[in-house]
Amino acid sequence: MPPPPTHQSAWYDKAGVTPSLIDGYRMPQLVHGWESGMLSFLQARMSILSPVVQNMGPSAAEGGPAQLRRLADMVQKRALPVLIIHGQEDALVPVRNSEALRRVLPGAELAVLPQCGHVPQEEQPQRVQELVCAFLQRRVVGDGEGGGKIKGGVVDATSDVV
Repeated sequence: MPPPPTHQSAWYDKAGVTPSLIDGYRMPQLVHGWESGMLSFLQARMSILSPVVQNMGPSAAEGGPAQLRRLADMVQKRALPVLIIHGQEDALVPVRNSEALRRVLPGAELAVLPQCGHVPQEEQPQRVQELVCAFLQRRVVGDGEGGGKIKGGVVDATSDVV
């Protein structure tokens, strides 16, 4: 049975869309009560994120320019480090969307991965791990006690990091 078209369009290298990958997406649906578990998980996550979502205002779920301005303000006020990773060959979301997001979010970094589609964490997991680790090294300073503090500033990017 061929992979669903959505999975095919999400990957640059179609050979990576294997039956085991598709099964991995289908597996939760085979477990009795998975919907309840997923809803409980999302409800718990939303209760943790509730203050953030409330601070974004009533249209947080709707998107749009007003929500993006509130998000940018929140990132700036809290000095939040932001790393955006995007596949150059993403057929579902154009790279220009992430480029625009990087321009709006203060200090955000954008890594565009060549020969990669919509799911870089699956298509190029090693490269994504390297990017995240390097980002954390640049932007978070450990205090030796398991905690850390955020470093400010913008890092000039090279190669495939913009």
